[in-house]
Amino acid sequence: MLSFNFALALAAGSLLVCSGFSCGGGGAATAEGLFIAPDFIQGEASGMIVVGEKARGKIWTVSAENLEVPERVGVDGKKATLPVLDLGATILELRLSPDGNTLILLAEGEGGPVLRSYETQGFQEQGSLDLADYPLDFVVANGGELYLLPGGAGGTGNVARLPKTLSYAEAQTLAVIPEPQGLELSPDGGHLLLRYGPGEDRFGWLGLADFNQVTDLTWTPELSGVGAYRAIFFTTQAYPGGAVMIVPDGQDQAYKFSLDQTEPTTKLDLKGLTGGMEAGELSGDPVLIWVTLAGYLYLYDFATQCYGNFEQYVSRAGTAAFTDELPLSGTTLGKIKTSECLGITRTETWTVTYTEAGWQVAGTVSGPQTGLAREGEVYATPGGEVSFLLSAGENPASAGDLFTFSTADGISGIYVGAVSPDLYLDEARGLVWVADTPGGRVLAVDPLTGSVEKIIY
Repeated sequence: MLSFNFALALAAGSLLVCSGFSCGGGGAATAEGLFIAPDFIQGEASGMIVVGEKARGKIWTVSAENLEVPERVGVDGKKATLPVLDLGATILELRLSPDGNTLILLAEGEGGPVLRSYETQGFQEQGSLDLADYPLDFVVANGGELYLLPGGAGGTGNVARLPKTLSYAEAQTLAVIPEPQGLELSPDGGHLLLRYGPGEDRFGWLGLADFNQVTDLTWTPELSGVGAYRAIFFTTQAYPGGAVMIVPDGQDQAYKFSLDQTEPTTKLDLKGLTGGMEAGELSGDPVLIWVTLAGYLYLYDFATQCYGNFEQYVSRAGTAAFTDELPLSGTTLGKIKTSECLGITRTETWTVTYTEAGWQVAGTVSGPQTGLAREGEVYATPGGEVSFLLSAGENPASAGDLFTFSTADGISGIYVGAVSPDLYLDEARGLVWVADTPGGRVLAVDPLTGSVEKIIY
């Protein structure tokens, strides 16, 4: 049943001013006539891509199979489309259910914010709910159920559930969260990720099959008081219990947690501040896809711990320089190889120093390595960053002999020139759909080959 606090909040119109997303009405549209400047792009399981223009309140669909636009008309030989859904109001936020069948959006109506629910096939309206103020956050589960953080002046912290009809009479309270900040929904629709606590540094998950238990994620000092953040929540065959990426705003690092706590937190270098980001699965491996603000798309494979490789393998190591103390030994270091897996080898300088016990190896980033290198044997660092072969000279090596060489990580992204916060990982087709707001395009990117195709001009 609906709790008294939540019922009172709705009835009195005291929903908390939003902080989980921007409530300013979105950026100005750059579209002219029938050209599309998509501010968001969401994918549907049905094979249709939902594209929209927030400021003008319009939504289109594009077929992912044949790249055709329903009801499209030609303008100067370029693809354009007539709107399938025209709200006549600014769209503040949009949420799509994981199964792709339900679309719920927050719009700026004449009397204030309003939630509206639609079937994605034909955009048949299923219900609406007028709000006196903006919700803290909301997500849509399979079947169209809405999960809402209403907040309130008193900070009730209720996670509320409403049917796809958005019927107020059928609203339920699922859990009470201490000082909630936001929530995300796993793609399988089975878990909610919550951020809460007085320091805004606690993360936990709530299984929708058990609404009474909130499980804390392992606390990470880097996330203490991070302020604004993004959470990318996903489940794959490799992570049947679920995993989540948390990306603090203003940082070029991401932190991955497994919800079943079976592995330690992973810290990932994003190669710059990011725009759009999504986690999913490609060829059976869990992956993360993102676009930096500089306009480069990157892929990281959690199974192999490799960044996407868009070029044939080449060794990314320089020639070793030798400091040969007297008496000269003539020892050589060659056959330097870096990892074929981008991200294992780092950009750093390596030092190989002679000792009576053997040659000690250390990297300026990787640090001192376990084990000693020996002449006549191929040495490989335990982490696979680099390998090389030491060959003895005419005389034995002596104290003070050392080699230095540099390596580069070789990580390069696919230039898409799009800095939109919205992209969609199309696992079935192996594509990444990117909304390029400044250019008014939707791009289809193959993250394994690096090919980029402009779908809507």
